[in-house]
Amino acid sequence: MIADRLRLARRKAGFSLRDLSAAMDRRVTAQAIGKYERGESVPSSGVLLALSKALDVSLNYLMDTQGVQLAGVEFRTKATHRPSLLIVPPSRAPTEHHSDTETQSHNVTQRIRRARNA
Repeated sequence: MIADRLRLARRKAGFSLRDLSAAMDRRVTAQAIGKYERGESVPSSGVLLALSKALDVSLNYLMDTQGVQLAGVEFRTKATHRPSLLIVPPSRAPTEHHSDTETQSHNVTQRIRRARNA
């Protein structure tokens, strides 16, 4: 689910909600990101692209429904080391870079619609 993966990726990157908002050039507020993480709201395709870029993760990672485990996390305001992120079972490829942002955005929108209807 997007909420869980977003929260895990943000923590792995060492960002607070406000830090992530700033890394996205304040495209969305920290409160909106919190709603995404709690599953109270779903980000638009454009916001998903910005989250993916700011967190240095692929859209596939954010949209994937496979199980996720986060290892080595110490929940402090500023961790001294970055935890490792384990995906169980392993996902296909790491970050995918596409030059056709419009097609990628369309694919994300379609996946969001399918997830909402599931």
